[in-house]
Amino acid sequence: MMTDLINRNYLPDKEQLKRTCKVFSRTSIVIGIITTKICETIKRRNNNKVKCVWAAFEPHNENHIVFVIVTKKSNTDLDFKPEYDVKYRKDGDFSSESKEVILQESDRGLFPEEHEIINIQECINKYTSKLMEKHSNLTIISASLLKCKGYGTQKCIKESKACIVLHVHIKGLIPLRESVFPTHLDGFEVDVREGCFQLDSGKGPHHKHQNVKMGCGIKAKERDDCGTLGGFLEHPKYGLCALTCAHLFIDETPPGNVKKTFDQEGIECMQPYHEYGNTEGNRFGMLKLIFTGERRSVREYPVSLDYALIAVDQNRKPLDGSFPYAKPEEWSDAGFKKYPPTFETGKVIDFHELIQKRSRHNVVKYGSTSILTCGKIPWNAGQYRSIGNEKVWKNQIQINATKNVADEVFSKSGDSGALVFHADDEDNLTAVGLLVGGNGDLGFSLATPICDILADINIQNLKRFNVQDDSNNGIIYPSNSTVTTPENSSFDHCCRKLFAPIISLWRRLFPEQERKPKLKRD
Repeated sequence: MMTDLINRNYLPDKEQLKRTCKVFSRTSIVIGIITTKICETIKRRNNNKVKCVWAAFEPHNENHIVFVIVTKKSNTDLDFKPEYDVKYRKDGDFSSESKEVILQESDRGLFPEEHEIINIQECINKYTSKLMEKHSNLTIISASLLKCKGYGTQKCIKESKACIVLHVHIKGLIPLRESVFPTHLDGFEVDVREGCFQLDSGKGPHHKHQNVKMGCGIKAKERDDCGTLGGFLEHPKYGLCALTCAHLFIDETPPGNVKKTFDQEGIECMQPYHEYGNTEGNRFGMLKLIFTGERRSVREYPVSLDYALIAVDQNRKPLDGSFPYAKPEEWSDAGFKKYPPTFETGKVIDFHELIQKRSRHNVVKYGSTSILTCGKIPWNAGQYRSIGNEKVWKNQIQINATKNVADEVFSKSGDSGALVFHADDEDNLTAVGLLVGGNGDLGFSLATPICDILADINIQNLKRFNVQDDSNNGIIYPSNSTVTTPENSSFDHCCRKLFAPIISLWRRLFPEQERKPKLKRD
């Protein structure tokens, strides 16, 4: 009878819903039909203001149904206000618990041991598919070295232990026909925190660089989403290409693997871009390839990739491995002694190789929105999905923000596509990953492992600028320099001493003949 009423668009009131829930279980088909109809009605009558609506229950009161209304803006005045118990939450808003815990990890100097990193990743990979399938409110799976209990109360404690963190949009409310999270996974305690993942594409102002650089703001013509030019590589088919994220060029991430090439008619890409469509003369290249999907990593576990290749126009090609301007004090605050650092070698490093270096895994990135930020890489087992999207991204590198950066965030909207670098004690940069997103209130961001992207393209390194490898010792020298060995050092010294007066006289007599040495290109 109740289902007949529902089919005639009759909705029970709050008390009728409570009585019905006592008669039927919360997981029954009848309750499912009723609550689905209520959710659809709330969404339809507030379509421009509400992103989604779902029915939930409280863990200690299974018959108390609460409708979660996710609004597009804060403090939304709905056209249709339901008389049921409701919980309003703006899309992307959540508590600061995750960020507070991440920053406290940094304050305490906590860092995982190699065996913890490996065991956590194996555990997360083992359970990701099952957890994502059974829990529709699960947005991110990550790891932490602090287990938080009683957040928001005077009895809040943060215990030092490796744990697996399950992020949801709203804590304390569970989708109606689902179960509570497990408390342990293979011996690791589970911590539940609020948080959701956002791809870091957005809008922002930029200066024009005739010779484009890593960190420049870019976007496709006639698209709104913008991001960051990550780095450069030599593609066997397309030549010199800029690397960035694929999600800048697609509206929604489709299920499965999507590889699209633009051999005949590419999409124009702009640097800089402007808010009001004034893009004439700012094209720097043509989109040639996008890939979003999954492959086996270089370590044989599944890893999700999100990358795009843009063939750079001849008149906009980069000259070196420099970045756009950042203040000297910003580089200094990030721990650099040299100003400004550059990325000339094109070298990349696998996450597990980074672990073996036994450094603290300090990393930096230059994004077109947040500019220069630094962080630490503790884990490479981040799993996430955006709200409203069922596709799960696997085994992304987790980058925790540190307190010595502005706003205590590693990335912001518009930073998607930026390269993430490991910096050694000599300020040498090595690429670790390609930033895909995060959320400032989470306290961490996620990046796709760069080695897996290059393996998918079937190349080993990014673009090298003005450097060459010495096969004897692996040291990088400028291409116009001479490598001095014990065998030729004294001979070179004698030659320089003998010809120095002659060269000096020649330069004074024939200054117009002076030529700058040509730089060797790859």
